[in-house]
Amino acid sequence: MTPPVETFSAPTMHEALARVRESLGPDAIILHTRQIKPKGLLSKKGPHVEVTASAGTSKQKELSVRTGTLSAQETERTRPAPSTSSLEDQVRRLQRLVDRMSGMPTTGLHAARPKSELEEYLRSIEFPENIVSELLEIATSASRPSPTVDDRELIDILVTHLASRIRTAEGIENRTIMNLALIGPTGVGKTTTVARLTAHALELGRPVHLVTIDEYRVGAADEIRRYAEIFGVGWSMAKTPAELRRLIERQPRGTLMLIDTPGRAALEKKEMADLARFLERGITKALVMSSNIRESSARASLDAFRDLDYQHLILTKLDETPGTGAVAGLAMISPVPITYLCLGQSVRGDLQPAEPLSLARWAMGQIARRPMEASESID
Repeated sequence: MTPPVETFSAPTMHEALARVRESLGPDAIILHTRQIKPKGLLSKKGPHVEVTASAGTSKQKELSVRTGTLSAQETERTRPAPSTSSLEDQVRRLQRLVDRMSGMPTTGLHAARPKSELEEYLRSIEFPENIVSELLEIATSASRPSPTVDDRELIDILVTHLASRIRTAEGIENRTIMNLALIGPTGVGKTTTVARLTAHALELGRPVHLVTIDEYRVGAADEIRRYAEIFGVGWSMAKTPAELRRLIERQPRGTLMLIDTPGRAALEKKEMADLARFLERGITKALVMSSNIRESSARASLDAFRDLDYQHLILTKLDETPGTGAVAGLAMISPVPITYLCLGQSVRGDLQPAEPLSLARWAMGQIARRPMEASESID
């Protein structure tokens, strides 16, 4: 008689395995596991681990030894210590997926290989194809010398490789940066990022003065004025390059000047040249780019603003990015280091200095919601 096959769902793998053992006994055979949590950074909590199992027979146990299928009891022993945090669930999924990569061929990035769950997972979080191939090669190479290598160690290898490909740098933590202009396309959140940097600078103990040179967008000056009032800092509007230079020359020693600029499109050559005249001397430039755009659009923006000689990249709207892997892809094609990551609607707290390892972990799904801790919003 064929043993019954049942499916169990639970918020964590630990709970799911407990239900398997309770229903089918400690020798139940785990046939399949999968993540059923919705995609995205802000997925709602709920049952998101699904385990398919059957009651164990002596024949099945023998088969499980040959195929690598584990009993519920063995699965629990091989897992890391359980955690109540849902952030661990995605780590465990990755651990199971990488384990199944053992024995796959490693004859080059474009070699034919069986479609794996790890490959599907990397594509589901929108890693670019070249990075998918790269990570699969690294996983199989790490597994080949020692098929029993610890799963968590393999995940760490993948994350460490991603981190090695991501360049970051200090932003206004570097006190030699005295005048910082945010440039970029329309709608990427430059003005909101100015406000977030103001909050961050004040936390660092740096006095701040806000400047806008945006005469084009309706309400731009009012928005800067409102943020200046909220934070208790000064603000100015510069209508010409000469006015901006005078503001820079007159700013008190040690004061950080944050400059908001009008949005520009890649094809606006004249407007781009006008902006370049404002930002000629003594101004550090950071390109602000939304993380929820296609790689082709990202490359266009990175190229379009190169004539302005920007030195840093700030990624915004991470909470609107359905695929975390895509963000790692943007980081890798950037010609300049990333300084900050932004997400959420809060002005305070939703900005974090970029750090390669935490960004790589988040991109791989080891941090399920965001690469920084949430803070309270401004009322």
